[in-house]
Amino acid sequence: MLDAARGLAADADLQIEWLECSAEETGLPSESYDVVTAAQCWHWFDGEVAASEVRRLLVKGGRVGVCGFDWLPLPDTVSGVTEALIQAHNPSWTLGGVRDPGPEVRRQLGGAGFVVMETFTFDVDVPYTADSWRRRIGASAGILDLSAEAATAFDVQLADFLAERFPGDHLIAPHRVWALVAQSPG
Repeated sequence: MLDAARGLAADADLQIEWLECSAEETGLPSESYDVVTAAQCWHWFDGEVAASEVRRLLVKGGRVGVCGFDWLPLPDTVSGVTEALIQAHNPSWTLGGVRDPGPEVRRQLGGAGFVVMETFTFDVDVPYTADSWRRRIGASAGILDLSAEAATAFDVQLADFLAERFPGDHLIAPHRVWALVAQSPG
């Protein structure tokens, strides 16, 4: 991912210093940043430790934004039938369902001394082609955990399923956007 980002930045003539580290222990200087953001990733962290690290990084009164964008597996929707298929192919996958990470993130940041300023969620229907939806799903954790052969078998079944249940090349997949903004003390 970082290699792809470096390439995009170079193409745009952007001067960016890249650093690969854990969210829980960045090695960056304390009280040196006004804002920290975590988009589509907080669930991979040890949230309490990451919240403490963010607090260490931020100046007094600095802000943290945590957000996500998840498909909504509602019945009889592209998202819903796809998720059922993922679970059939990967029963050990635990990130399914209608997730609401906001309260847990709020608890973790509050435990590190942050004051939550705002939270919000909204739902949106996102258009995809059948191919772009299959690529989105192929890049999801539920499929990346599979062997290459199992992932290919899943994709073939998903393509057939989409053609049967949602004919045509214009799909609508419901998604939920959520965000939380908090301020460090001081």
